[in-house]
Amino acid sequence: MAEQIQLFAYRDCILLTLNDRIIAYNVPPLLPYTPSEAAPEYEPLISIFLSPKSSDSFFIEYNNVTASLPTSNRAHHLFLVDFHHLTVLEVHDINPTHNPRLANKLPFFGGSLEINDARFRTGVKDTYIDTCAEWLCLTAFDGTAVSVSLFKAIFISTPQEQINFSFFSSKLGHPPSFDVLFHEFSPVLGRNCLLTTKGDVIILDYLG
Repeated sequence: MAEQIQLFAYRDCILLTLNDRIIAYNVPPLLPYTPSEAAPEYEPLISIFLSPKSSDSFFIEYNNVTASLPTSNRAHHLFLVDFHHLTVLEVHDINPTHNPRLANKLPFFGGSLEINDARFRTGVKDTYIDTCAEWLCLTAFDGTAVSVSLFKAIFISTPQEQINFSFFSSKLGHPPSFDVLFHEFSPVLGRNCLLTTKGDVIILDYLG
């Protein structure tokens, strides 16, 4: 199984995730581009090793925050999806003095739970992940139908770090004679548009 590399960019930090670890880089000061000078190389400030249960684990980013909090105090969340297990990592600012030897952000353990619904893992692993209000919108296409799933995590500040999850999924098919070239879903409109190889456009509306 090939190692999955993902990049999560923040204003002052970049987190690079692999199957079993997270590597943190600070964003350096921006300088004018000079063609005659080689771009500087930067070493990671820290590598955090995890213990996934399978080699097929992967990360997704989720940002469900309280609107009343100042932007600087809002925590982003990384989800480590690992077989039937979900680990929540909260990404926090840890370097208020901007010490160049420290990472500006680091993930901290926020909670974990078992995933018994196979639709969740299938949905979040697809490329098409969008946000609609406080929901993650996951769309998948298998050649015969488009499935749209909505997922929400509610973080409750308790000593047990309680996390509640909601998951809804719907699937709409299209005539089998159409060979779909491209599709795109708008979570705001609840509309999925499919473009066929012959130039036809198929519109699927999901009504709440």
